[in-house]
Amino acid sequence: SLPPFAVVLAQVIVGVAATLILFDGAILTDPLLILVALIGTTVFLGGISAWTSRFTTTVEGAQYSTMPIMMLLIFASGTLLPTSVLPEQLARLCEFTPLYTAAELLGLGMGSAEGGFLTAWTEAAQPLAVLAAWAVLGIILAKRTMVFTRRR
Repeated sequence: SLPPFAVVLAQVIVGVAATLILFDGAILTDPLLILVALIGTTVFLGGISAWTSRFTTTVEGAQYSTMPIMMLLIFASGTLLPTSVLPEQLARLCEFTPLYTAAELLGLGMGSAEGGFLTAWTEAAQPLAVLAAWAVLGIILAKRTMVFTRRR
């Protein structure tokens, strides 16, 4: 998972730099929250990838076996469709999905918290806990199901 993480980290650094330049030095509340969101999401997705490798025998099959999971996670993240247009119960459920919490942490790190650093970490408590739980689940699934054998 490290090469894709490095690519995403580079993209985020370029994106943050572009945002700061284009918006006249908009306040970056906390880059550490951004890094935590990226690391937590990478751990979760790496674990889920290892889990799906248990029942997927080919690279092509991996695309099909992970697609439903990824589509559901992307839909629930609030990035394609704002959760405000969803029924209240469904929107609340989306708040407990890993990509939603990652997006929330990215927003807090980029300055959506009104009170600065301390307020950002206070508002980040629930998303951090949810993302940590998903990361732990990804690790547990990977450890229990991934088999390190050569494929033919």
